[in-house]
Amino acid sequence: ALAFSGEQGELLRLGVPQARSLIRQSISLVCKQRLDFKAIMKSTNYNSVASGAIADALASQLVRQQKLNKKRELHTERAYIFGQSFFHVSWNMNAGRIIDDITRQKAGDVKFELVHPMFVYYDRRAHDWDDLNAVTIAKRYNRFDLIAEHPELIVTGKQIGRAHV
Repeated sequence: ALAFSGEQGELLRLGVPQARSLIRQSISLVCKQRLDFKAIMKSTNYNSVASGAIADALASQLVRQQKLNKKRELHTERAYIFGQSFFHVSWNMNAGRIIDDITRQKAGDVKFELVHPMFVYYDRRAHDWDDLNAVTIAKRYNRFDLIAEHPELIVTGKQIGRAHV
């Protein structure tokens, strides 16, 4: 099962099923405690305490709706396997409840996504995350979903450069 290899025995050779089992065991230990966010108020007046209670409820709802506990486990597993893992947090304008019945405008909602390290581009020479100027995340979108989301950007019947749309 476990065997030492390398020139001086510095490497540990381990079968894939056993490695997966050890990784899952350590992930279950690391992620055993569930996420629980608490608001911290500097003041003890009624408005601050009420705002803190609302913030606690919103954080609990966000953890539950976005399934952040499960995403944290996947995040930890990718960190074990690839040595790094990334969350992408964005605002989705087309999610949430409808706030205007006439225009069908929605309130929006926050969206948490796990991004594979292969699709995250940054200056790998930087020694600290604070030294980075930009991080780029490559994403694929269905063009019909983009057309439905942004109908005002559709150009039809006009010539653009050499291409005719």
